[in-house]
Amino acid sequence: MTDWGGTTEQADEACSAGAPAPSTGLLANVPDAHVAVDLDGAITEWNPAAAATFGWTRSEALGLDVGELLLNARRAANHRRQLDDFRATGTSTILGRHPDVPMSTRDGRLLRVDCVVWVVDDPDGPPALHTLMSDVTGRWAAVDDLRRATDDLSAFSAAMAHDLRVPLTTVRGWSELVRDQAAPGSPISGWTDRIDAAVDRGVALIDDLMGYLDVGRVLADRTPVDLAVVVRRAFATEVEARPRRAVLDLREVPVVRGDERLLTQLFANLLGNAFKYVPDDRTLELVVDAVVDSPRGTTTVRVADNGTPVAAADRGRIFAMFERGSGVPDATHGSGVGLAVARRIAELHDGSIALDPTAGDGNRFCVRLGT
Repeated sequence: MTDWGGTTEQADEACSAGAPAPSTGLLANVPDAHVAVDLDGAITEWNPAAAATFGWTRSEALGLDVGELLLNARRAANHRRQLDDFRATGTSTILGRHPDVPMSTRDGRLLRVDCVVWVVDDPDGPPALHTLMSDVTGRWAAVDDLRRATDDLSAFSAAMAHDLRVPLTTVRGWSELVRDQAAPGSPISGWTDRIDAAVDRGVALIDDLMGYLDVGRVLADRTPVDLAVVVRRAFATEVEARPRRAVLDLREVPVVRGDERLLTQLFANLLGNAFKYVPDDRTLELVVDAVVDSPRGTTTVRVADNGTPVAAADRGRIFAMFERGSGVPDATHGSGVGLAVARRIAELHDGSIALDPTAGDGNRFCVRLGT
């Protein structure tokens, strides 16, 4: 073995071709392809990983134009313009990270490559540009497979939701017909009321499931969102839908970057839970405030209510699908999906959601959002 990390035969090949000896040090042995070029784009370094990734040996690659060797015509032309900018100004968009760059191999395969480009100054000559290249073709293939599977699941779910709604609609129609035919004072009307309530719960469950699946397919659109507006709107909607005594104490909350539609859904779910689960014999009191952690780039929005505290054993469980607190009466409407949707939305915003165990009386949900 030689001291540069390749075999003796590789060293002999390079020297017999008149090429400079391979570089020593870490970059000769890294698992990613290391390629260096001069200011004209000619390859000056090509480590063993580059040879394994793209198929050309070091002696074959040295001196060739890297853009013409690895890139298509459009990208090669852009690469030349970037080199021209660097020669003229000493800086260029060529520097830095370039994710998912399509590159060709010797046998014609197209790879998807993540690149990081930096400049190395040489006191005895012009600077050189160095690139580490990671082949992420397999990773993107897995992402594409997952996306197709998700699309298939969404199509199946939509069809399933439609097929489930049809018999429920039929049941409701027959229930109304039976009620209309019942004699005054007949117990039949009470029975049909129960049928209608069951149909309503079934439709609501289907809608909740479709909402959950929809959230999972949407990437958060990062635009400025005024959380104060979002919370006030959610509160007003709940007051209109569930008339009861309720007071909102909205303290200072910031503007964050996120998907306004999803964040509106998140806080609607949290406020809706309070309207649903805080006993009707008391005035619902909601306190909403926020804590901004600038060094970490996060905002934690806290939604507190004066309901019955969730049992300690249930604090993590209630964020799972179809789970509700053990103290919730069976007659209380709810599918156990709302908090699972809230958690998924928070995660899409690089955050999380949890119950504050130190809140004392009532419950305080803490929604951490990344910025």
